[in-house]
Amino acid sequence: MKLFSTIAGAVAALIVLNSCISFEPDKLTISIAGNSVEADGNYTVHIEYPVFHGYPELSDAIAETVSRWEQQFLESFQALRDAGSDAPATLTITWSPAQMNLSYISLILECYSYTGGANGLQFMETFTWDAKNNQQLTLESVLQMNAADLFPYLADMSREQLKQLLIHSASDKSMESMIHEGTEPVPENFQLFTVSPRYITLYFNKYQVAAGYYGMQTVQIPLPEPSRIQ
Repeated sequence: MKLFSTIAGAVAALIVLNSCISFEPDKLTISIAGNSVEADGNYTVHIEYPVFHGYPELSDAIAETVSRWEQQFLESFQALRDAGSDAPATLTITWSPAQMNLSYISLILECYSYTGGANGLQFMETFTWDAKNNQQLTLESVLQMNAADLFPYLADMSREQLKQLLIHSASDKSMESMIHEGTEPVPENFQLFTVSPRYITLYFNKYQVAAGYYGMQTVQIPLPEPSRIQ
């Protein structure tokens, strides 16, 4: 039997066996699902993600993202072993809420995986949900702007903050072009966002707006008074 099948079976079993922990912030019922695996120094897996009771579409979207990242890790790990490498591998998936109540749910899901090489891989996915109407929220609906006005506005706001954050000397000026390219006013550059009562937080993947050693970047944009959600 291939190692891939053995690992996949172990992980699946632990997902089933790992009991969920439930709690109720503002009567919103959530369970924490996931698993932790450590196998003789070969690989380490730690996965934790929320399940929102009463919101199956949201919960399914989160679980599908976790499953996709886990599958990618297992395939990479199997390829590593097939190539004769015994380097340890790591998968970590965690989540952080920006807002959770009976009106709005907004969170970020983060993944780090390492299966060899100089650097690991990092991924992000965000979920923002109108809990009252049980539907996904878009940036257009949150900011009450049409796309023609929205994305140039987000680009300008992001560039201003990122330049203040990343450019501190003449030697940093080369990053200006990366910032500009990574914040072009198109929807794909602003897919990752969470919403708190007073801010939208935009997330930029590693390499999107700066050199890799700067990691992922975030920008906070205040919500206009009529757009504030809580």
